[in-house]
Amino acid sequence: MENTLLDTEVIFIIGKDGSEDGPQANVEAPMQRKTKLLQEYIMPKDKVSSKLFNGEITEGEVEVITGKANSAKELSAIVQVFFEDIANIKLSKQLDYFDYAVFGTVVSLYQEGIEYFTPLTVYRIITGNKKAKLTEKMKKEIETRIDKMRRTFVKIDVTKEQQGYKFEKVIFEGYLINAQKIKAIHKGKTGEWYQILQKPVLYEYAEAKKQIARLDLKLLNTPVSKTKETIKLQMYLQRRILDMKSQPFLNRDILLDKVYEECGISVYSGGFLRKKRKEIRDIIYKILTYWQQEGFIKGFKVNNKGKKAYSITIMT
Repeated sequence: MENTLLDTEVIFIIGKDGSEDGPQANVEAPMQRKTKLLQEYIMPKDKVSSKLFNGEITEGEVEVITGKANSAKELSAIVQVFFEDIANIKLSKQLDYFDYAVFGTVVSLYQEGIEYFTPLTVYRIITGNKKAKLTEKMKKEIETRIDKMRRTFVKIDVTKEQQGYKFEKVIFEGYLINAQKIKAIHKGKTGEWYQILQKPVLYEYAEAKKQIARLDLKLLNTPVSKTKETIKLQMYLQRRILDMKSQPFLNRDILLDKVYEECGISVYSGGFLRKKRKEIRDIIYKILTYWQQEGFIKGFKVNNKGKKAYSITIMT
């Protein structure tokens, strides 16, 4: 994962609306830290992040119960989410596990102190493969997700959580990804980068609660083709397994119908639906087998109802 923008270059700051930001244009600035292949993937695993990236929290205000079930302390956070519109572009006002994967990448870069990145950087981290090739289609997908999160404003009021956590402040707010686009001339060619401007707000919140997950990057380098669908699938599985690891009494079964729903395959029908479900199951088995070999899980068992695969039990 290499960032070729090193030393001193001519920087053109690009604002959120895509226009050059006047006085800051044509500024020379040093970018001396080289982007390296990270060793760790870092992601928030708190309940607010979980509900935001599985689509349960959309635009508006909602109270999220953050304490443990049957706990004597009723802990909750008030979450407000606002999606800014982009002229002539339709963006879903909902987040999913692909967004989660991209967001975790930005968190990982920030934590490593890496300020500048490209969609190729993101893709290579998501795949855990420093030699991964980025198609134009995937590049646009990643750019769309980054730009959407650059325009997604989140405010978390933790007043009701104060009795359970020692927060230094009661309001966490900001854009999911606080970054700007940069155009720069390097060796006579114009390139585009993103520059991280501030700690991601969800990461700041989760870190204050000590609800951060860390994964060896090699665990992301599973032996499956990395499409939008498989990235969402893998992110869903790793999040579920991380929850199981941190909560000993959590149900160890992953329902396949829920996985199909997360992958958005309910639009299929008939024989094609059966074929698609089998395809998804085969991908799941490959991912879980790889994770078992790498020691992330101890094993897994496929459960059937009649002749139909119904769920997968994870041994953590």
